[in-house]
Amino acid sequence: MQIDEIRRLCVTGAGQMGAQIAIQGALHGYEVALHDISAEQLESAVSGNRKHLDRKVEKGKMAAEE
Repeated sequence: MQIDEIRRLCVTGAGQMGAQIAIQGALHGYEVALHDISAEQLESAVSGNRKHLDRKVEKGKMAAEE
């Protein structure tokens, strides 16, 4: 397997760093699975990432469909 063949990422740990890795992977076209032992931490990461994406749409840096 070559590095350019990788299309999916699995991020273990939804803390600040894991959430950022997940969103950057998604923004660059990767299918991302984000996992954490804490459901609360995972929900917090997803919520924070969603707010980040919403701000990008509001500023016109990204289309809502993306």
